Amino acid sequence: MNSQPENRPSFGEFLERLAGKTIAIVYSYSNVVDREATWYDRWRSDVVSYYGLAVEALRAEARYLDIDTYLRLMSEPKAFVGDVIINLHSGLNQIGSWPIISSLASWRGLPIVPCSSDVHITSERKDIANTVARTTRLNVPADWTSESGMEKRFILKPRDLGMSKGILVTSDRSLIENRLSAATYICQEFVRGYDATIAMVFTPDHSYMVLGGMIYLPDTPSPHDWILKTGAKDQLNPTGEHARNQIPVGSSLAHELTMLAERLGHSSVFRMDFRVDPDENGQPPSSLTLASTHFLEANPTPTISENSSFGELVSLAMDNREQAERLTQGKLEQLSKKVRAQAALVAAQLYASGA
Repeated sequence: MNSQPENRPSFGEFLERLAGKTIAIVYSYSNVVDREATWYDRWRSDVVSYYGLAVEALRAEARYLDIDTYLRLMSEPKAFVGDVIINLHSGLNQIGSWPIISSLASWRGLPIVPCSSDVHITSERKDIANTVARTTRLNVPADWTSESGMEKRFILKPRDLGMSKGILVTSDRSLIENRLSAATYICQEFVRGYDATIAMVFTPDHSYMVLGGMIYLPDTPSPHDWILKTGAKDQLNPTGEHARNQIPVGSSLAHELTMLAERLGHSSVFRMDFRVDPDENGQPPSSLTLASTHFLEANPTPTISENSSFGELVSLAMDNREQAERLTQGKLEQLSKKVRAQAALVAAQLYASGA
């Protein structure tokens, strides 16, 4: 546990002061960028309402702003936008535009959730996150080079884009070289196994806590070759059947993830994505360990809703006495169980922002 920063109220005092404040929830309007596209990552009501209901449960005022309205208000020096800004800008666009919400909030001196613009870029850019991950004991898949043998398969990923957009597994050297020539892709050895994700939150005791992990189990004859691509993530119209199960996270892995989060910069939440080796029988492992996991990417602005993997892990953590105590500091007991988990997460994020 870290010590209390100077001049910061306790978590309980913060919650009292939060009452009546205006929390601006800024999101990407679904049809502005491309009216023909149907990318699931344009924030839908379940994501926006997750934050809105939490803000209201904390006795603050939720103000919903699409990004164009936010930009217009921020261009007016005397306009009131909110006391705190929550950035729900999605990952459809090139990474250079993602931090615009946090950058403008910083320019105005407003607290921002979940992270500042520099952390947004350094964490979301897969090449940077992988480079930083290599300074820890995490396993990171080897990068493709011109000397790589093509008997292996490799995975091509856009360097900047989120939401698993544009991912491709291939052993086609010409395709790899063509994509890498544009300097907007990364290419690594493909790890056969399972996709898994780990959720982390910066708690009111001023330290990171690993909430837990989720492993994805596809219903396919070749589960070790399956990857969680964009279509499989669409909650409204998913392509391909798969289950999602909670899985324990080993202490050594949790320690290295904390180190990675601190080195990437401060974000009130992180979702870390991995490939996981099958067990000795070719089955899903019983836990996520430092030895069995292979780091893929970090996400400081993960999709969080009641039904997302992150939202589910928050709810499960609230059923664990030790985790619930770290997340709430014994507060929020007056809230119903239905909203307490999301209120606890959003309260922790607002507190971490310095609001």
